[in-house]
Amino acid sequence: MPEKSKKVTKALAKALELDGSATQGSAEEKLDKHGRAERAVAQWPPTARDLRAWMDVLGISNKDVAKALRLSDGRVVRFWTAKKDPRRIPYPSWYTLKHKFRSGRLIDED
Repeated sequence: MPEKSKKVTKALAKALELDGSATQGSAEEKLDKHGRAERAVAQWPPTARDLRAWMDVLGISNKDVAKALRLSDGRVVRFWTAKKDPRRIPYPSWYTLKHKFRSGRLIDED
């Protein structure tokens, strides 16, 4: 009986597994910085690495992003692009950034 419960537990854990990083890891490494930046624009939510690549390709800093979103400083942006345990960028912020920096420079519509 304990053997059967172990199998059930393993099957349940596998069914509930939400992180597919093992299968995506090899595809992730094949993309260069420009590929990751394009993927950041194409899909929601962008990963922290894709978001950082997008910022690097456009040549914008955390401070530039904070200014475009009218944040007090770039600390929040560092949370979005952190290597360990990054926070997901809110969709309204990502939408605003994509449209304000669509030509590679800040488009101030005020």
